[in-house]
Amino acid sequence: MNPTHYAELVCKTNFSFLSGAAHADELVQRSLELEYSALAVTDENSLAGVVRAFNAARHTNLKLIIGAELTPADGSAVVAWATDRAAYANLCKIITAGRRRAPKGHCWLSFADIAERHAGLIVGIRPELPTDTRRSALLMDDPSYEWFQQPKTAGANTYRDLFGDRAYLLAALYQGQDDRQRIDQLKKLSHQSRLPLLATGDVLYHTPERMPLH
Repeated sequence: MNPTHYAELVCKTNFSFLSGAAHADELVQRSLELEYSALAVTDENSLAGVVRAFNAARHTNLKLIIGAELTPADGSAVVAWATDRAAYANLCKIITAGRRRAPKGHCWLSFADIAERHAGLIVGIRPELPTDTRRSALLMDDPSYEWFQQPKTAGANTYRDLFGDRAYLLAALYQGQDDRQRIDQLKKLSHQSRLPLLATGDVLYHTPERMPLH
């Protein structure tokens, strides 16, 4: 594959606390070195990394895509990308709604928040596979714990019905022993949900030396 044909669409900066482990300008620079055609900055329930990424990319040939990962309590997590200014405003309003109802440093979103402001957004749904080992960021003494104990009623089919052909299923491999099994599961889920697979690197840092920090 010609590297200039690849766009990284899922990437967290260090504004996604306890997840991303690279500054936005470091991620932009690495994307340029790899000759990517585009980079999407998709911090968790936040647009905080976008400004620094924009400043780093503004005088380069790298196309910057603005997005965010949204984590509703009652649905699968999705990465949402803005297609224009109006869609960007909708993304801001979704995140603001979740931030306003939660304690500082948290974001309590529902699927209804996304549905209300979904116009112009494209989404990539994080698949929930049997082989996934989910990190538990919610501790018993965390104020978010009870909020996120709601049943997950909004899955891939629900998002497909809402977004139509603007919905995809994210496909990322992690160089693990179960990669082949994961591909089979993703293909099966894609067929069942009638959602096309979208390849991503699910980037959390720009160089192997940053892995210990992550």
